[in-house]
Amino acid sequence: MKIKTIKVAIVDDHAVFRDGFELIISRFNTVEVVLKSPNGSKLLEALKTVEVDIVFLDIQMPKMDGYLTISELNNLYPELKVIILSSFYDCHSITRMLKYNISGYLSKKAKAKDFEKAIFTVNESLEYFGKRVRKVLVKLTKDIKPKCSVFSERELQIITLSAKQRSSSEIAGILNISSRTVEKHKEGLLEKTGSYNFTGVVLYAISMHYIKKEDFIDSYKDSK
Repeated sequence: MKIKTIKVAIVDDHAVFRDGFELIISRFNTVEVVLKSPNGSKLLEALKTVEVDIVFLDIQMPKMDGYLTISELNNLYPELKVIILSSFYDCHSITRMLKYNISGYLSKKAKAKDFEKAIFTVNESLEYFGKRVRKVLVKLTKDIKPKCSVFSERELQIITLSAKQRSSSEIAGILNISSRTVEKHKEGLLEKTGSYNFTGVVLYAISMHYIKKEDFIDSYKDSK
């Protein structure tokens, strides 16, 4: 049985970085860089004819920056997985990006093994945030305003396991329920907490002291 290739796009305004990053991730098994673009406008044009699974997206670019690009991608290609790859991991940049449907956020200085882990994690419909980014996210929990006061026992189980980077199928196996039931719970939790992605649900649970911040920060080792 042939293993499906993960098709990746790199969007960054620096050609040297695009080429260097391509060299790094092209070495990963089943990963193929099928598209490189200098800005969001060029990416959107190329996506009309090129099939892509995951986009690595820079924030600061001329003509069409990362914020405008992710907004358009969410509208036009809602199933497309986007990992932010940036030199910026301050509170403002991260908070602004969390308002969109992103699958991950990594520093450009992360190690090759972290890029590899991010690709395969996100390809399984999970979210991947570098450790530096997760630390910033935890700091932001103090500003989260409560929208609901209670989670059911089942919801807490799903949130806790998700914080530890368990996939829906893994959670289903642990809790002896179907993957579809897990997904339905996740959909309900997104609505209940007003979150744009499930990382937002986890952060909300941390802010309400339902789970420990260490469970989230240390959920996967060695990422930056």
